[in-house]
Amino acid sequence: MESSHVHAAIDEPLAQQVIDSGRLRIRGWVFDERAPLDRVILVVGRLPPVAVTVGAWRADVDSEFEQLQGSGASGFHCDVDLRGTAPGQVPVALLARSADGDWHQPAARTIEVTNRPGATPRRGAAAFTIAQNEPAMLPLWVRYYEKHFAADDLYVLDHDSTDRSADAVAGRCRIVPVHRTASFDHRWLRGTVEAFQAFLLRSYETVLFTEVDEFVVTDPRHYAGLADYIARMTGPAARCAGFNVVQQPDEPPISFDEPILAQRSYWHASHGYSKRLLSRVPLAWSEGFHAEYGAPDDPPDPALVLVHLHRVDYERCLARHRSTAGRNWSAEDVARGDGWQNRVAGDEEFDRWFHHGPDLDAPREMIPAHLRTAL
Repeated sequence: MESSHVHAAIDEPLAQQVIDSGRLRIRGWVFDERAPLDRVILVVGRLPPVAVTVGAWRADVDSEFEQLQGSGASGFHCDVDLRGTAPGQVPVALLARSADGDWHQPAARTIEVTNRPGATPRRGAAAFTIAQNEPAMLPLWVRYYEKHFAADDLYVLDHDSTDRSADAVAGRCRIVPVHRTASFDHRWLRGTVEAFQAFLLRSYETVLFTEVDEFVVTDPRHYAGLADYIARMTGPAARCAGFNVVQQPDEPPISFDEPILAQRSYWHASHGYSKRLLSRVPLAWSEGFHAEYGAPDDPPDPALVLVHLHRVDYERCLARHRSTAGRNWSAEDVARGDGWQNRVAGDEEFDRWFHHGPDLDAPREMIPAHLRTAL
């Protein structure tokens, strides 16, 4: 239903614009002059509705509606995967639910979707990570993901490694050198990863990024593996359900030559590691990649599990911290406290962090039996 108090516009795409059957970026703004909106969605043809996060600043809207509270923070953008849409006239509708529960359609238009003749098809899926001097984790990362991706579709951004760890996996993936004098600079890291993810999406339909100690596994009761999950994805991106695996005092040191989860009993559910990492659209992360702002804010998928192995072995983790703490850190990172946990290297301080760190606030849980052979 239309409303005189809900104001909106779709700026992009233009009405009757011809769109290739690929990714569609939709930009616009919407606000309710009475109270914040409860929910906003976009409906494109017969595709599943896409949730929209509103809040980007729009100076033009603020100027036009300067007497109306909340008008400036009304912008949004999101990406829609059009591959499930047949060519032809496709309606685009913006729907908003006000605080009183009523739904409104304050903006709509029609676009023309076409399959562009002669377009070069993109490859299926790729995965990549970024690493510096990771002699244990990098080979494990490659060994796991090469089960799910071809060697030509696996990429390692090698950040000035000096220990030949990247050389050890050469031939099993593509090594891409990247350079930054500071070993730790989270803003540079985020920008580098975002740029490379967007670059890969020019050649691939779907891209997975993980840090080198993160392993995305699928629930074998529902999917045959990552390739099956990707083939059945319906949205533009997927968010993992994250878990921190922690070595218990009575457990032996880890052997990276044996199945990892079979050697550990417990993990902790983690909101911070429930990351959006698998995507068909360019993503925009926070530092640490814990939050993402470019795709619809869907909840974590319990069938897509991110296994974080930073604490999988006490002694290896301590040695890793001592090595990273001594590297060249960005002064801005240190001042902001970014990555502070990687500088925890004193015995007592490290022990407290390892067993009781702030990212372990959820109670420990037994690792489910159906996942113990997944990694």
